[in-house]
Amino acid sequence: MAVILTSEYTANTGYDYKVEIINNRTGTGTSNTFKVSDIEISYHPETDNILSPIIPSTATIRCWNEGGYFNSTFIPDLILNQQEKYQVKIYQDTGSGYKLWWFGWVLQDQVEEEEASQPRRFILKCADGLGRLKDKDYDTSNTNGAPVPRTKFVDLIINCLTYTGLEDLFIGSTDDYLVTSCDWWEDTMTYSATADPLDDSFVDVNIFQIKGEDGSETEYKSAYEVLLQCALLWNCRVYQSEGLWRFEQIGQRVGTTLKENIYRKTSALNSSTSSATYEKSVNTNTSLLDARAANNNETFIPAYKRIELEYEQAFLTSEIGQFRFQDGSTSTQNVGLVEGLSEVGISLAIDYFAYADGVALADRLKKHKVKFSIDLRIQTQGGTTYYYSNDDGGSWVTSADTFEFDSEEQRPRTISTVRFAGNYTLLTAPLPADGYVTLRILLDDFYDYNSIGSNPSYLPTTLSNEVWSTYGIIELEGENQNVKGTIYKAVNNGTNIGDDETLQLGTLNIGDSFFNTGRILVYNGSTYESTANWREGNTGSYTNSILQLLCNESLAYFDQPILIYDGDIYHSKSFQYRLNWDSNYYLPMECSFSTQQGIWSGRWFAIYRDKTNIASETKYEKRKRLFRRRLANVSPSELPDGIIGGVEFEQGSGQVEGLVEVELTSAMIASGQTGTTVKWTRLRNSNRCYPRNYNTYKRYNTLRNSRRTNIFCI
Repeated sequence: MAVILTSEYTANTGYDYKVEIINNRTGTGTSNTFKVSDIEISYHPETDNILSPIIPSTATIRCWNEGGYFNSTFIPDLILNQQEKYQVKIYQDTGSGYKLWWFGWVLQDQVEEEEASQPRRFILKCADGLGRLKDKDYDTSNTNGAPVPRTKFVDLIINCLTYTGLEDLFIGSTDDYLVTSCDWWEDTMTYSATADPLDDSFVDVNIFQIKGEDGSETEYKSAYEVLLQCALLWNCRVYQSEGLWRFEQIGQRVGTTLKENIYRKTSALNSSTSSATYEKSVNTNTSLLDARAANNNETFIPAYKRIELEYEQAFLTSEIGQFRFQDGSTSTQNVGLVEGLSEVGISLAIDYFAYADGVALADRLKKHKVKFSIDLRIQTQGGTTYYYSNDDGGSWVTSADTFEFDSEEQRPRTISTVRFAGNYTLLTAPLPADGYVTLRILLDDFYDYNSIGSNPSYLPTTLSNEVWSTYGIIELEGENQNVKGTIYKAVNNGTNIGDDETLQLGTLNIGDSFFNTGRILVYNGSTYESTANWREGNTGSYTNSILQLLCNESLAYFDQPILIYDGDIYHSKSFQYRLNWDSNYYLPMECSFSTQQGIWSGRWFAIYRDKTNIASETKYEKRKRLFRRRLANVSPSELPDGIIGGVEFEQGSGQVEGLVEVELTSAMIASGQTGTTVKWTRLRNSNRCYPRNYNTYKRYNTLRNSRRTNIFCI
C-alpha cells in the first residue's frame, strides 16, 4: 500500500485540502501529483426518514488531466480495477495541520472526462464502502464459543465495517477507527457516564447464518443487513465523518453534549468522554464561514400517531433448523441456545437413507437393518453437559451417551445390495437445563439377523461401498412455544393529532428473548443472561424490552410535526455537526459539501423529542401451529367401538389409533386411577407417545412399529 498521486489546494474559505490516491497492491510510493479544483462530499441516507439507520457517503473529485503519470498509468489501470485497488484519503487543514476528513474507494465505472485537448477536466468518483456491504456475506464467527456463543456489539459493528475493505488505511496500531455514542442500559448493567453499553452486551451471530431447506448449505445475511439490524436496534445512525466511522444514537443529539467511546479497528478502547460537543451556530450575515443563503425553504413532516416494529424470531424458534449429515460429513453442528423453557422437549424428525453392497451369498437370505446414533447434547454455562440416551426409553443423562434407533427391517433378498430409506421421529423428555444444544447423527453399522444358536439376534456385518445420509428437522415441542413473531407498538396520545398514521420501523431478528438465538446477552458477574428491562441513562423508569424502548423513543421525535430545512448553508464543519439558529437545532439528512466553496447544500431536520404523550401499546404475537393435528375430545358415553372424528377407539383396551393428539379427561381413566385432564401427543411415524402434562403422568408405553398406542396412566 502506497501513495501514488497527491494534490493540495486552498479553498475559497482559506482552508487547505489534500488528496492522496493510494494503490493497495504496491509498497512503493511515487511523488506524482495532479491538480484538483474541488471536492464534493455527499451523504445519501437509504430512506428519507429522519431515523434512517445507514447513511452512505461519496466523494466527487473534480480535477485536471494534464498528461504524464495520471494519464498514461493511473487512468488505464483504474479502469481495469473496480473497488479493489485504488483508495483515496481526503484531509482538511483549518489552521492546525492536516486531519483525515474522508476516505473511500475510487470507482472505476463512474469516471468522466471532457473531450478536449490537455489539460482537460476529469472527474473521479469515490464511495465509502457501505454500499459494498450489500454484496458481502457476513460469515465471521462468534468472538466467543460455547457454552455461550457470543459477540460484543462493538465487535459486531467493527466486523461489519471491515467488509468495506478500507480498514488497512488505518495503518497505526493505535489509530482511532470507530466512535460510538449510545446510552441505553439494561438493569443488570453497571451504569457509567463514560462506559459503553455496546461493549457490555452480546449477541450470537449464528442468527445471521440461515440453513438451507435441505440442511446442506448455509445462507448468510449480508454485512449490510447485519449492520442495519444493529443500527435499527439501538436507534443509531451509521456514517463516516472526520475520517472515522460513527455509530451514533439519535437521542444523543438532543442535547448540546453527547457521550463518546472511541475504538481502534481491533476494538480496543482508545478514549471515552461524556461531554463531546459538535455544535455550530449559523447566522444570516454574509460571512463565507457562517451564513444561511437566501431563498432557502422550510417545510414539515407530519407527526405520527403510532410506531410499529416487528420482532421476527429466527433460527431458534419453535422450528429451530434443518441439519444434514452424511458419509464424509459428520461434524457436530450447532443448534443454538435454549433457555427459560419449562416442560418443553426437542422434536427431531429424521429422513434417512443408507446403501451398501457386498452382501455375502450366505447372508442374502437373512433379514437386514441399519442402526443410527443421535448425539444430542446440552452444554450449560456451569460446565455440565447433558446427553440424550436410550435409558428408560429416552432420558437426559450427564455421562457421555447417544440415542440409537433402528431402520425398518429389510426382508431377505437374493441380491448383493441392501438399501434402506425411511423416517424416524425422536421426541425427547423435557429439557433438563438451559444451555447450548448441539447435534450429530452417525450411521452406527449395517446388521444381519443371525437365527442360529441359542440367542438369535442382529449382529454387525461387513459390507462395501457404504453410502448414507440423514436430514433432520429440529423443533421445540411444548405448549405455547409456537410464537412466530411479535409486534411492538407505541402510541402518541397527544390531542392535536387527528390522523391515525403509523410509521413502520421495520423487522428485527435481535431483541430480548429467552430461547431465541438473536437474544441480547449481558454478563452479570458470573453468567451470561438474557436481557429484559431497559432505559436511557441512569434515571427514570425501566421499559420491559429494548424493542419497546426503541418504539417509544422513536415516536417521541414525531410527537409534533418535524421542521425540515432545505437550501444552502455556508460553513465548513463536518457532517456530524448539529446546527442551530432561531432556538432550533438541526441534524443533516441528505447533504453535499463543496470544499472549494465551503457550502453545504441539502436538507436538515429540527431535532426535537417529547416523551410526555408517548405510551406503550399492548404487543401482539403472530403464532403458528407446530404440527397439523386432529383433536378428539370425547366423554365416556361417546366411546363405543368404532371411529369418531377420524379416530378409532376400542372399548376397554385403552387403545386409540389413527390420531396425532388425544385428550383424556379424568372421567375416562380406568377405575381406581386418579388424575386430571391430560393431553398425549404422538407424532406421525413415531413410536413414542408423549404426555403434555409430564409431572402428572410419568409412565407411557407404546407398541413399536405400529400406528396403535397403548396409554397407561398411573
